[in-house]
Amino acid sequence: MVHFTFDNLFTHLVDEKKWKFSEENTHLFLKKMGGVTREKLHIQANVKRNVYSVFKDSFEEEPLVHEKIEFSNERKDSF
Repeated sequence: MVHFTFDNLFTHLVDEKKWKFSEENTHLFLKKMGGVTREKLHIQANVKRNVYSVFKDSFEEEPLVHEKIEFSNERKDSF
């Protein structure tokens, strides 16, 4: 099982510029996603945080596909 806080995940997604959704929509996405739960966990003594938990067994392992990338010096005009 993997635990994470929402703020850290959302900051990472926005910083990588790969996520264009609001915080509210991201919470809804995680809520509707299977294998992910949200609960309050004790981080330290008397400190609780809303933490998402991902159950690894709920996700299928995807095969790794290696792609062959060929580079060339030829310039191709595309229109």
